[in-house]
Amino acid sequence: MSLRRLLLLSAQGGGGRSTLAVNLAFHLAQTQTVWLLELTSLPFSELAPHRGQEPGGLDAALEPSGVGVRHRRLGCAADLGPCLRGLETQEGLALVDGATLENGDWTALLGHCGAALWVERGDLQGCRRMQVGLRALASAHLPLSSARAVWMGSDPALPLPELPGLRSHALPLDARAWERSAQARLVAQDEPHGAFCRALRSLAGDLPQGVAYGPPQGAAEPAERPTVPGLPPQAQQLLDALGAGLRRDLGQGSTGIGPEAWEQRLRDEAQQRLAREEAPWLGPELRSQLLKRLLQDMLGLGPLEDLLADPGISEIMVNRHDQVFVERSGRLTPSPTRFRDEAHLRTVIERIVWPLGRRIDESAPKVDARLPDGSRVNAIIPPLAVKGSCLTIRKFPASRLGMDELVARDALSPACAAFLRQAVLSRQNILVSGGTGSGKTTLLNALSAFIPPGERIVTIEDSAELKLQQAHVVTLESRPPNLEGQGAVSIRDLVVNALRMRPDRIVIGECRGGEALDMLQAMNTGHEGSLTTLHANSTRDALHRLETLCLMGGLELPLKVIRQQVASAIDLVVQIGRLRDGRRQVLAVAELTGMEGDTLSAQDLFEFHPGAGEKGRLEASGLPARFYQDLKADGETLDFGVFAMA
Repeated sequence: MSLRRLLLLSAQGGGGRSTLAVNLAFHLAQTQTVWLLELTSLPFSELAPHRGQEPGGLDAALEPSGVGVRHRRLGCAADLGPCLRGLETQEGLALVDGATLENGDWTALLGHCGAALWVERGDLQGCRRMQVGLRALASAHLPLSSARAVWMGSDPALPLPELPGLRSHALPLDARAWERSAQARLVAQDEPHGAFCRALRSLAGDLPQGVAYGPPQGAAEPAERPTVPGLPPQAQQLLDALGAGLRRDLGQGSTGIGPEAWEQRLRDEAQQRLAREEAPWLGPELRSQLLKRLLQDMLGLGPLEDLLADPGISEIMVNRHDQVFVERSGRLTPSPTRFRDEAHLRTVIERIVWPLGRRIDESAPKVDARLPDGSRVNAIIPPLAVKGSCLTIRKFPASRLGMDELVARDALSPACAAFLRQAVLSRQNILVSGGTGSGKTTLLNALSAFIPPGERIVTIEDSAELKLQQAHVVTLESRPPNLEGQGAVSIRDLVVNALRMRPDRIVIGECRGGEALDMLQAMNTGHEGSLTTLHANSTRDALHRLETLCLMGGLELPLKVIRQQVASAIDLVVQIGRLRDGRRQVLAVAELTGMEGDTLSAQDLFEFHPGAGEKGRLEASGLPARFYQDLKADGETLDFGVFAMA
């Protein structure tokens, strides 16, 4: 069992970091071997009988209690690596003290340890410094599971700031305890039953394991380490060694010089280290590939980068760190892509969610997010995901498919496309329904392209995915609750707010709950031409599900009243599905014609007819749309030929 490593960090000195280091070392040394590695001159150096002499004074100070802490002073941060390598065969815990943001090498120290306690005073200034610390940990891409926030001497009357996803511990220190600390006396030894010692025991039982920089302590290495596709074994070993060296020496984030300068420093260092390798099998092409892999792992999303760059892949499904599937042309196929281990996968997931202000940890083990290009991301981690973290990415191409491209791919007929264009221009309310992955969002995006540029559009989504081409577009996105279950903003809240924003059209990414009733109200009160999507297997199922969602709105309305609202609000239902060969296909276009008694009535305008041994085709039913007839009565010139049967 190797030596565990834990770094104690703070924004600046004087926050109680060294007080915590010595007291925590004393407490833990009663059950295990503890090494206290001092990077700077600790205030507790006065514990030495003769200050400044080696060995340090902690051994002598703790000797009467029968508990020994092995104390070493290091001249600078560069000495930590050799020191830890010399302790590799030891067991127990190494506490590394003396790291602050003022120390430009703190990320390198973090790379040596892989787990951190961020320590600040529990006052107003400490709260501000803790926020700085959170941003620093985010820039270093340290998983939240590998860090804890520690408030020293916290004031019970002071509301400590919320730290999303980061577990916190408050260690109270009264005036007498602070005085003991200033006198180089151990509070944990003098007051073993006090509030400080109780909080210290709680912290000691919740120390992070440092999973971001290797397997958890005590876990065996996998028998077969996953390899990068296309790399020979010796290149894989070199890649692992170079990556470990860069993380150890440069850390995983900016070191006080700004992110851009740090990235350039990383690129230069990676190139130099590769250039120093003189293996005969390492040719120019392989060197270039290794450099690309290194930068992807340190700066990007690691193994996912190549999959995201592949235009033929529409979905990426990571079942666990060593099992990845992709979707090509509607069919699932296994991918040779692998992550190093579970920790590597968790690091990539947190790199995705951190910039969005989302969190994923044991208290919130699932999250919906998006990539900068709008691709939809869902992640779920243990304990909910039993076999390991699971990541699903629904890719969206840089250039979305327009209606012409959908026609070219036989997703719908030219006549149906012309009809849908006229429906959008005529401000018909359209509901696009279909199953998961059937292409609802793609079709909705294509329909929105027909909205005239002079109209104000408000889009509402869980994760912003729509890419409208018009200039006058307001994009709204819902927000999940925070760690305390507060601050959630639902789709329904955004729909209500959108009505006050003077929209000409409202586009809702997907109706999933009570917002369906508010959407119907908007369509019935002057916001014609609105668009939305719904999960359903047929047009009739879509209407039934819409009724169910309205009932979830909390208003005890009779079913007949809800159906009347649906009949007057929804004009067209476009059903889209995925065929057995993986193709996305418009299966039907139905027009609501009102109520017949207590039942919604609709007529099919277009219907897909599968062909034996053929792709099948979407054909008109021969019935013209009622709004076409209304427009004709108003003097509009329309092409009724789109409804002609083949």
